[in-house]
Amino acid sequence: MAEFIHNFGLAHLKLPFEANTGRILVTQTVVTSVGAIVCTVFGFVAFYSALLGGLACIIPNAYAIWRVFGKNRAVHPNDPRIFGIMLRAEMIKFATTACVFAAIFWLVSSINPIAMFSVFTVVTFAGWIEAGLRIR
Repeated sequence: MAEFIHNFGLAHLKLPFEANTGRILVTQTVVTSVGAIVCTVFGFVAFYSALLGGLACIIPNAYAIWRVFGKNRAVHPNDPRIFGIMLRAEMIKFATTACVFAAIFWLVSSINPIAMFSVFTVVTFAGWIEAGLRIR
């Protein structure tokens, strides 16, 4: 994965791929894409609703991962600041998720909430499963 980032000039993004947390975002992006393609069967509204539901999960997670594992952050599990950093990142992630959903319902006139929340839930579980596989 590090070669992919270097070859495509994405190294300046400072994503924490060295800590395997970037795999969570990649997994969530793939699951979002597959979910959106599957929802195409139910029409274009379901397609972009599913895409927006996945992005409502990925964007706040990307922020939380950057906040915890980014440059000048808690780089070691024994860092005494890690609990406060993680707690703040999770609170901001929760608030960001709520704001993203509010913006979706406010700005998008035609939405399929079943497709959106279904893909959001599956993408959230995919991130948890990926994180659980990394712990072992």
